[in-house]
Amino acid sequence: MIFVKRNFKSFKKLLAMATFLLPSFLRIPILKFAGFKIGKNATISPFTVIVADEVEIGNDVYISPFVLIFNLKRVKFGNKVYISLGTFIHSHGVGSLELGDFSATGLFCLINCTCDVSIGKYTCLGPRVMLVTHGSFLPKNLGFSTQYFSVKIGNYVWIMMDVKIVPGVNIGDYVIAHPGTVIMTDIPSNSVYTHERNSFRTYPMSTLYRKKVDEEYINRWRSSLFSDLASVIRDYFGLQTECIKQEGYWAVNTPKEAIKIWDKDIIRDFSDAKVDGHDIILVIKDSDLDAMQRFRNTNWLDINLNLYNKARHSALFDYLIFYFALKYGILFTLYER
Repeated sequence: MIFVKRNFKSFKKLLAMATFLLPSFLRIPILKFAGFKIGKNATISPFTVIVADEVEIGNDVYISPFVLIFNLKRVKFGNKVYISLGTFIHSHGVGSLELGDFSATGLFCLINCTCDVSIGKYTCLGPRVMLVTHGSFLPKNLGFSTQYFSVKIGNYVWIMMDVKIVPGVNIGDYVIAHPGTVIMTDIPSNSVYTHERNSFRTYPMSTLYRKKVDEEYINRWRSSLFSDLASVIRDYFGLQTECIKQEGYWAVNTPKEAIKIWDKDIIRDFSDAKVDGHDIILVIKDSDLDAMQRFRNTNWLDINLNLYNKARHSALFDYLIFYFALKYGILFTLYER
């Protein structure tokens, strides 16, 4: 029985490596046949190798080219995980890696999984982040110490570029680590970790916030929304656009199309409103109510901004994406329904 199990694992590894040149739509059925659990709309790019005893990949996962995930005991990616080009994840066959929903790695990350690594949801490792779970090279029999400890990173964590994480570190939820820092101790939740005066320190997340976000602020923000949309599109793209605020919607006119952007919080019953098949529905909501309540007293409000379209993708969406990112620092997702 052990002989059969070992040979099946070897067959899976051989198949995973043999298909690394194939496009995703040909490769995924073969990997599923080999026992990989892969969700819907997942992409495993060519020139990427995934070798592990157990592989579970969620829906809408994207794994870029030139990614090496090698010799792990178990790999589990949640939904909408993004693995960037050049990411190198390796082990000695005993460690595992788990990434939560909406997590991502930046360019050329290195993750050592000699021991287990757990990364929560909405957590991003920036470019060239290095995470290790062992720290030994010199011979132990001569008295040199060895370190083999797992690493755990919580939810809503942003590890910026060139950060180094050593074995045994536990990072809580809602944490930001500044570029170039070396994380050698645990970081509590709701904290910012930075380099200051030749040392590293942790201070509360609330010190980052400068504006009081309340209902008055949101209403004021909504009233001025799209006020300069026409000028931004004209200045950056040379396209003459007209944006007029009406009762419950904004009328946006370009030389090629005219659409309406409806505010869902103002027009609650869309059956009575004349919503055309090409119109957009603007939804402003709290993406995490628990987080909002937790940070309400520290001037924090997590606003999730999505645009819903009932029919087809419009060229205007590209301009709206640019507009929100430029003016508000907000990225939104287009959902079709």
